Order: sequence, then structure tokens, then C-alpha cells
Amino acid sequence: MSSSHKPLRARLGLEVLGDRITPAAGFDVAVFTARLEAPTLIRFSFYENDPAVIPVGVYRSADPTLDASDQLVGSGAITPPAGGGFGVASAALNGPLVLDPSRDYVLVVADPNNQVAEFNESNNIAVFRKFAVAAVVHGLSLDGNPGAFLAPFAAQVQAEGYDFVLPYVWTPLSQTASPNATVIAGRNLAQFFREVATLAGPNDVVDVHLIGHSRGASVVSQAFQDLTVNPGPHALAMGYFKETLLDPHAATNFGPAELGAAEVALAPGSVGTSLVGQFSFDKSNPLGQTAALAVLAFQAAANDPLAFVPASVDEAEVYYQQLPADQATWTPPGASQTVEQSIGVNLFGQVPVANPFSRPVRYVDLGPQKVGHSEVPDWYLLNVVPTLGG
Repeated sequence: MSSSHKPLRARLGLEVLGDRITPAAGFDVAVFTARLEAPTLIRFSFYENDPAVIPVGVYRSADPTLDASDQLVGSGAITPPAGGGFGVASAALNGPLVLDPSRDYVLVVADPNNQVAEFNESNNIAVFRKFAVAAVVHGLSLDGNPGAFLAPFAAQVQAEGYDFVLPYVWTPLSQTASPNATVIAGRNLAQFFREVATLAGPNDVVDVHLIGHSRGASVVSQAFQDLTVNPGPHALAMGYFKETLLDPHAATNFGPAELGAAEVALAPGSVGTSLVGQFSFDKSNPLGQTAALAVLAFQAAANDPLAFVPASVDEAEVYYQQLPADQATWTPPGASQTVEQSIGVNLFGQVPVANPFSRPVRYVDLGPQKVGHSEVPDWYLLNVVPTLGG
């Protein structure tokens, strides 16, 4: 048999020891850099001094080293130039690299099962980071303060493993009855994260999770829309975007304010509903009708764009309720009554949100748990935030 027809292992000077393939002395494969080029594609550079095809695995990991706890998320192979040398190859992912603060490293590993003997086994891994950053956005501020929940909420999300969480304070704009208020606030928030992304390494990725309550849900939508149009650095353009809307309620009416005022004045019984204003009100509460008319007037002037799911969002979730004002009774620990019980108005979550690009959206109705509009962030903080760290 001529040498050109010898089996592949013979031609490469390989011998089999059990399940392990052992190249000739001096064999080495190395992976230098890896970079996410598309949601399900990684490019990496390599060196191999032999033409053997070497398998490559992609893993999510809690640290930059490979161990049994790491999660396999993709695969590829190194096929070097004839005779071996430097090159660039790709690995296909099983799906997008979701936001997972517990596995913030991505490992691209040549010969992950250690089937090939090399003189240097320490250079088989290229690593990049997936930074998880977030912002929590309050809604309309009645007294100039962003809300007592905001800072503890952001701190607890960060404690779950996020690299940075911004308690986004936009109180002056939130009090402005202008259709541009949420657009401006969203644009400013998007620019903040573009600047954050410039701090990442050249091959790292920045995932963004924006959580908005009430009018703040419109801010979150506008921020993701701004990032859709102008994603900024590569790290952010390749990031996984998660949108959380907590009882989204844009300051806008669904009809003439005069019709809404008639709904308030003519509502039968003690509890009424304004379809124009998207809220319920308690006429037995001395503040109920006054607060209802104030909501209608503010929303008529503000005319916010509604919350929606932009094209760049990879995952969205909506927690909402539409309870009669007297049934919004759930309170967080330490609270004696709800905001709805105090003022006699319960704003409705405006659902379903527009989803023009058919992104994945999950809805959770908190009505059966009697959670009113103002308490939705507290419920989410107690029940969902502890699960964000994986």
C-alpha cells in the first residue's frame, strides 16, 4: 500500500491508547481568541501544527476554567491549513446565549474531552465574558421622589449576580405631562448603556435587562427601541436584551378626556371603571373621584407612546393586573394599606403590549393574588428577583 493510501492515523503518526488518540511528539493545538459574531455563531482563532481535525466545544461557565459543572452550548471543529498552522474557524451555538449571571464566562475549548495528547495542554481555551447589567425604572413620581422601592430593588437584583444595576431616576421628566418625556428618558437610558459597553473587553458581550414599572415601562420600551436603531459598541450589539414590564401604564387616554370624566361621574355603584383612562376607582373613597379626574387630565396632556416590544428584544415578560380598586389589597411586609386603598384609584396594566416583531413574550396576571398597580414592583422583588441569579 502506498503511503498516500495509508489509514489517516498512520499518515499522521498517531497511535491509539485505549480511547485516546496520541499524535506524534511535538503536537499542539491552541485557541487564542473567541468572539460572538451573531446570536448563534462564534468565530475563534487557532494554531495547530498538524492537519488533524480537532473537535471544539463551547461552554457557559461560572469561571474561566473548564470543569464538569459547565454547560455545553455549542460545538465546532478545527480544520487547519494543509500541514498545520494558524487559522480562523467557527462554532455553532445551540441557541442564543441567554442572560445568565450565574454563568458569565463563555469558553471555547479545543479537544474538550482530552482525547488528543499534546505537549501543551494549557492553551486549549479561549474565554470571553458575558456581563449582565440592568436598570430599574420607576413610574410617575407624585412627590418628586422616585419611590421607596427603587434603590433596594436595584441592589437586590445586583446581589443576584448582575455586574451592575442602575436605579434609574427620572423624576422631573416623570412629572412632565409631555409626549416626549418617556422618549427622552429612554434615549438617555440607552446612551448610558452604550457608554457602559465601551468598558468591556474587545471580545466581551454586554447583556441588558431593563425593568420598568407603570409609566417607566414606556421608558424601557423607548430605550430598547433606541438601542435597536443604534446599538453602539459590538459588545452591546451582540448582547442579549431582556425587557420586564411591571404593570405597564403609559400616561395616555384611550378616548376623549370628556368621555372619561362622564365614566367617572355616571358610574353605577361604589366602584367604577374608566375604559378611557384604563383604571378603576372607588367612589366611596373621598379621594376616589378627584384622583380619577386628575389621572384623566394628566394622561390627556402627556399622551405617552404605549409600551411595546422592540425588534432587538430577545425576551420579554409582562406582569399585570386589572383589579377593581377595592380589591387591590395585597401589601408587602410592613405595609398597613395599599396605595389604591389610600387614594381610591387602581391603574390597569395596559395589556397585551404591542409586539410587532413577534418576539417571545410571557404574561403573568397578578390579579388573582390581589396585587394592585403600585404594589407590583414589591411583589416582583419578593417573588421573582431571588430567581434571577439562576
